[in-house]
Amino acid sequence: MILLWLFFIFITCAATSLILCYVAKTLFPRFRSGEHKPGTHRPDLPVAVAGRSDQSIAGREIKTTELPLVGGPALTLAIICAGIGAGYFLKFKSDQWTILLISLGAIFGYMVVGFLDDWHKVYRNEGIAERTKFTGVFLVSVLAALCYFFLLPAGREAYGPYKDLPLLGNLICSSPSTTDGICPVAFPHFAYFGWLIFLMLLTGCIGSLTSLSVDFSDGFDGLAGGLVFSSALAFGIIITGILTNKHPEGIVLEVLSLLCAGAILGYLPWNWPSSWAARRGTAKRRARIIMGDSGALSLGGALAMIAIFSRNEWSLLLIGGAFV
Repeated sequence: MILLWLFFIFITCAATSLILCYVAKTLFPRFRSGEHKPGTHRPDLPVAVAGRSDQSIAGREIKTTELPLVGGPALTLAIICAGIGAGYFLKFKSDQWTILLISLGAIFGYMVVGFLDDWHKVYRNEGIAERTKFTGVFLVSVLAALCYFFLLPAGREAYGPYKDLPLLGNLICSSPSTTDGICPVAFPHFAYFGWLIFLMLLTGCIGSLTSLSVDFSDGFDGLAGGLVFSSALAFGIIITGILTNKHPEGIVLEVLSLLCAGAILGYLPWNWPSSWAARRGTAKRRARIIMGDSGALSLGGALAMIAIFSRNEWSLLLIGGAFV
């Protein structure tokens, strides 16, 4: 029965994303990037096609290949709304709500950083500096780690393989491990502070690198969305292994994986790749909106949060290498 409810949540998020993308495209058709990029905007279009331009009401030229940067906020809002609805629907308990809200808050934070970059591209013709973007996503990741550590007992548990390393293990684990291979840390032991610092650095690095990697892959219509869709489903399959009463966070992370995939499924019809015939200039571009940095960073951040909270960071590396 739980599988049917999870499928229902997945479809609901996809439908919500589809509708919100349409609404965003309708309400903000001129929220387009004015960022200058040398050469053709799309490598699969000839120069004669990519070079055509229309005049905007603001007085600057907008290339026909520019599209509204509204997909990211729309699909992020779909994830948040569907996630909160799923929490009520599945009757999450206190700790489950906590991990859900930490994850959704982090996803929203990544989206805000990306939206600031998109905003600068639209109104200042140039995005924020890469160093500023990295700092923003790193701080969002660290804040999520702090919330996880202080608000959830699971956040104060050192685990392998880190606690088993010769030097690092002595810094983050000062008590015997449990039968599950977990090493709880408690104040005021040194390992308490050691694990806190390590968790902040681990989450900061994984969150920032994953979100920026997805952002880097967002160069063609449907590319980043398709890659993250596959990655989210892969995580959904992995997390089925912890859908037990012993791991109450498992159902939350499964929901997050399906929400991520569902939001992309609703977004892709508005960002469908163009036909290869576009190389000869005989096909129109099918995409109507793009996710922008706001969508790429939020989706990458979502994958990072799922990996950290499920303790599958190394699986993220393998999945990222395969899909992203």
